[in-house]
Amino acid sequence: MTQQDYEQKRRECWEEYIELGGLEDDPSLFNRVFRRVFALGMQVTKQEKSADTVIQGWVCRDNNSPNAHVLIGDKPKRNGVNFWENKSADYITLPTELFPDLTWESEPQKVEIIIKRKKNG
Repeated sequence: MTQQDYEQKRRECWEEYIELGGLEDDPSLFNRVFRRVFALGMQVTKQEKSADTVIQGWVCRDNNSPNAHVLIGDKPKRNGVNFWENKSADYITLPTELFPDLTWESEPQKVEIIIKRKKNG
């Protein structure tokens, strides 16, 4: 938020404060309260942004598989000649076109998947 946006928001709140019966001759109390409430609002906004879910794992491609997989948890190892495995056995299948350079011969690559809540609207 720019300083201009902040000042605009403060003016709007001041006008509403006066309409609700606030004292026009002492804006110092309003200014102190507005600064504090604004700071608290910014903290909530930052917390909402940090509420994203981050899944860490390893992307790899099984032998003769068109799709890449993200294995969740520890670094996977080849299981014989066909599959990558790790202790968790949890995975997410990715579309074929993602990681086109990844092959069975490639080493797994560490990745993160970030899941965000969709905003209403």
